Amino acid sequence: MPLAVATLIETLATVRHAQERARIVPDESVVVLGQGVAGLLHTQLAKLSGACPVVAVSRSPWKLELARRRHADRVVNSTHEDVVSAVREATAGRGADVVVDAAGDPALIAPAIEMLAPGGRLLVYGISHRPVPDFTTFPLYFKELTLYGSRALTPGDFAPAIDLVASGAVDVDGFITASYPLDRVAAAFEEYERSADSVLRLVIVPRE
Repeated sequence: MPLAVATLIETLATVRHAQERARIVPDESVVVLGQGVAGLLHTQLAKLSGACPVVAVSRSPWKLELARRRHADRVVNSTHEDVVSAVREATAGRGADVVVDAAGDPALIAPAIEMLAPGGRLLVYGISHRPVPDFTTFPLYFKELTLYGSRALTPGDFAPAIDLVASGAVDVDGFITASYPLDRVAAAFEEYERSADSVLRLVIVPRE
């Protein structure tokens, strides 16, 4: 595979490791909050696991279009829609079996818990050092929820991740926003800081 594509393998391996912990099975409903590179990979792996429906959530219409092209059953623009209501509608009122937080915003934990079905699982993939506002453990008790954390990956996650991309089972087309030569690293960081909402992945490559 091309070098730029290979830079996505480590991210996919961390996504695979997280979903292995959450044990997604066929016909479970899965919500993925955030559709950056990791979120789009979570959406695809959930579909490959047989989950249905898979609901992709983002503020960015173009990222939702990428999720739709990767067979998300429902896409939700969180700027214009109430995400909890949309998830309940997509799951016939029951709520999601699994919610994946791929955004890392502490403010999303409360709605993530709210949209879970009884006995559901919350997979906290995105990370933050900020405290979760107004957090209460009561819903964990009342709905018997399970909370999963996931730290990076194991060596065994790499080979399956490579196979998923090399075989085409996971589509990463369009994930590399731009490539920069090594002597323009500063410009790459400036582009990301200037327009983070329009960037998925920037790659630094050696000078030819």
